[in-house]
This record gives sequence, structure tokens and C-alpha cells, in this order.
Amino acid sequence: MNSPSDAPGVFTSGDSKNGCYWYAHTVWEALKRLFPDSHETTQHEGRSRYLGVKIEKADSVEAMCEEYHTQWARVENAAEEKRKAKEDKAQQLRMERRTEERALWQAKIDQATRTANEERRQKD
Repeated sequence: MNSPSDAPGVFTSGDSKNGCYWYAHTVWEALKRLFPDSHETTQHEGRSRYLGVKIEKADSVEAMCEEYHTQWARVENAAEEKRKAKEDKAQQLRMERRTEERALWQAKIDQATRTANEERRQKD
């Protein structure tokens, strides 16, 4: 989700006059639900009002929390995939180095075997 408008039906207010109040309330309430251990300190009693009308959109809070959880799962999955890809690449590099080291050692063993066989033939 790049912006609030990317989630159709989740971040819309029918009345553009009080949209910012609706949005602020929705975000605030969603944050309180998503992070319940946080402590809220208010300077005024009650909730947001516009022209004396109390602004509450509880259904929007639920939708925002659901969208948050969906997006957070995507972030976590992307991070896990990135970590896994990095781990797989490191494992692949280790295996390639081992293969190269084995090939070098095998070449040294083969050369030592040839040298020993050649020396034996020369003695005989």
C-alpha cells in the first residue's frame, strides 16, 4: 500500500468536510488497538469533533487494523525471503569454495601419485 487511497473502501469518508477528523480518529484508534501496551495521554476530554458533531468510524478502525496486519505480514515475508536468499547465496558460495579446494587437493594428490609412480619405475 503506497498511500491511504490505495486501499479502496478502507480509507474513505463520505463527507469531505470532516475527512481529516475521520482519518485522524481512525488512525488513532487503530494505533491504540495495534499497540495495546501503549499509554494514552489526552489534554481534553472526549474525542474529535467537527462543528460540534462527534466523529467516530469504528468500522474504519477494524478495516485499518486488518489492512495493517496484512501489510505487516507482507513486510515480514519479504524480509524473511531476503534473509533466506542471502543465506542460500552464502551456502552456495561455501559449497563452491569446498568444491574448488577439493579439486586443488585432488590435483596435488594425483601429481604426488604420478611422481611416486615415476620414481618407482625409475628405480626398477
